[in-house]
Amino acid sequence: MSNKIFLYFTLLFVILSCSKKDTQPAKSSSKSIIIFTFNSFNIPVRASIDSVQKTISITLPVGSDASKLAPIIIISNKATISPASGVIQDFTKPVIYSVTAEDGTIANYTVNVTVTKSSEKSIKSFIISNLTPNVTAKIDSINKIVIASIPVGSDLTKLTTKITVSDRASINPPSGLQQDFSKQVNYIVTAEDGTSQNYETLIIEDIKSNCGNNKANIFIDGIEYCSTYQECSASLNTKSNCGNDGISKKLLFWFAFRGLKIDNIPLSETSFIGRITNVTKQGKYLLDANSQFYTYELNNVIGTSEIELLKDGTVFITELSTNLFTATFILRINYKGKEKILKGKLENIRLDIN
Repeated sequence: MSNKIFLYFTLLFVILSCSKKDTQPAKSSSKSIIIFTFNSFNIPVRASIDSVQKTISITLPVGSDASKLAPIIIISNKATISPASGVIQDFTKPVIYSVTAEDGTIANYTVNVTVTKSSEKSIKSFIISNLTPNVTAKIDSINKIVIASIPVGSDLTKLTTKITVSDRASINPPSGLQQDFSKQVNYIVTAEDGTSQNYETLIIEDIKSNCGNNKANIFIDGIEYCSTYQECSASLNTKSNCGNDGISKKLLFWFAFRGLKIDNIPLSETSFIGRITNVTKQGKYLLDANSQFYTYELNNVIGTSEIELLKDGTVFITELSTNLFTATFILRINYKGKEKILKGKLENIRLDIN
């Protein structure tokens, strides 16, 4: 009888044990990364998570150092992750995170971090460093022109620049090189993201005029001559027939002098007519083929022309608005077989718009 009782309780214990095992929950197989963020920035940066491809992508602000970042990671309940949340990693290359579920299965996530490249491409400062004192240029950030006025007599062909540009940008020609600014020199600033911006340069001699506003002056052999307001005019033709693009503008300016001397030979009256096409902003322009110096001899025989303007006459427009025109000009002329340089300035000449 006792054997039967023992056998009964043994079978009952086995049955109860099996029943208890059957009621235990299965271990979790969840092994997902739910949130992946960098909280060290002023505004936390949250990643995009592809749960199918097991990839994590995150873009950081310009200038971020991705080599030492500690992410904050939230994963599935009862799972573990390696490397752990909050541990510094080098994200300049892909980093693999392994998430282990409660049941021991593993999912590997690849984290790719991208640092946004800067699109800034500005010239911040432009200094001509081999003049005493150094000359700091004005930077027209709207028209993208660098404007510098250098002392009279400076050698435009040998000027050394010291240029600073936007962070992470480069410039060509590089800073520190000697340039020939008697010719047009343009600079290209390239941003970190590969986009670029062209800057023109406007380097002119600082011609000090004693003629005052609303007048033109001209220097011949170091002597300054002044015109009068009544003998100065400028007009800007903005009609569409000025150019095929419908935008081109033609600037016409005219001024006259009395008492000019070339090689101590007096001229009764000299008028200059200048025409520049495609004028859209301040900058450096070449005079077109129709520009000439006309002189009238002492006997006032109209039509006698003795001064020939050579083709490389240049006008540096330093102000061009709806009602004013200011410029410096440098001209090479041929006078009775002799080549001479004429330099002058137009100060705040009123513009007629048509």
